[in-house]
Amino acid sequence: MAFAPIDRVVSRVDRNSDSDFALFMELLYVGELVVKITTAAFVACIENDREGHRYQLLHALVRADGIGEWVSKLYEALVGPATQHLANGLVADRRTFTERVGEGAWQYEASDKLNQVLMEIHPSAQPIGGKVM
Repeated sequence: MAFAPIDRVVSRVDRNSDSDFALFMELLYVGELVVKITTAAFVACIENDREGHRYQLLHALVRADGIGEWVSKLYEALVGPATQHLANGLVADRRTFTERVGEGAWQYEASDKLNQVLMEIHPSAQPIGGKVM
């Protein structure tokens, strides 16, 4: 099933691949969109409770001024107190984001390659550990 925002971003990447800078910027936009959609989906699946976990997350997201705030709220939704109110159907999806995996898993390999790029740019960066989340 097609999702229009993803289709539009992918077509922008295809159109702007004529220069490395334009491609890099478009890929950053894709990453931002993925983080925001994922965060919105997990927060939307938190059931209302007396403590107002869902409301607190939504309140912070509406006022967020950068991608870092979205990432921290995704983390809160996945491992914070709000997790106990996450819809039952998302337990396996939550595990996908929080499970620590070692060498051989695609998540580890992707993290390792990103870390290699970081170490080329910033040589004093530390290598990743034996397992990543």
